Amino acid sequence: MAYSSYTIPAGPQGATGYTGYTGPGNFTGYTGPNGSAGATGYTGYSGPAGSAGGAGATGYTGYTGYTGYTGFLDNPMTTEVGLGENAGFSYDSALSADGKYSGLTLAGTAGATLAFGDICSPTGTSNKWVLADANVITTASGDARGILGVCVLAGADTEATKMLLHGMVRADAKFPTLTINEQVFLSETAGAVTLTKPTTVDSVTRCLGFGTAGTGDNLFFNPSSDYLTRA
Repeated sequence: MAYSSYTIPAGPQGATGYTGYTGPGNFTGYTGPNGSAGATGYTGYSGPAGSAGGAGATGYTGYTGYTGYTGFLDNPMTTEVGLGENAGFSYDSALSADGKYSGLTLAGTAGATLAFGDICSPTGTSNKWVLADANVITTASGDARGILGVCVLAGADTEATKMLLHGMVRADAKFPTLTINEQVFLSETAGAVTLTKPTTVDSVTRCLGFGTAGTGDNLFFNPSSDYLTRA
């Protein structure tokens, strides 16, 4: 009987030995420092600035408004002044405070101590203004039948004064409470006004005007040229 050859298996491989340490390689040389930066070149010159433009023209100045006319009384006119059609003098219709007036006035001299709001008349001899009295019906001082005015510039005897001959006047201390459109009369108390007609025999009843708008002390002074003597 034939026999096959028999291969004996190889034994196990032995362990691999340790790898030896790698020796140090060549050292790399140090890098040298950078060289200094070169100097910066000079900055070129700036070109010249352009010329500034011319200033614009100044605008036109507006026209100044007209100055109002100065009142005639404090600056008397030397010539006549005519009023055109639809023109006239305008009085203040409702005076705002005691001691105010608006109207036609006449300068004069006081013949006694006069206060604002006193009703006055000129004397027949010296033409000085004194207190008017409804009881006086002669040419003596205070005659109630002639020219009458309201004192609007107080003053003592012989001092300058001013009389309102026609217009609006407010005198809280002198006038009683007035009613719009109610008649006002010269009083039997010298220089005063009253709402009732005088009753004394031979006294003068003369309307001085009417109460008007505003407070109860606003008087439209418009003295009548007519009068009655009490019988």
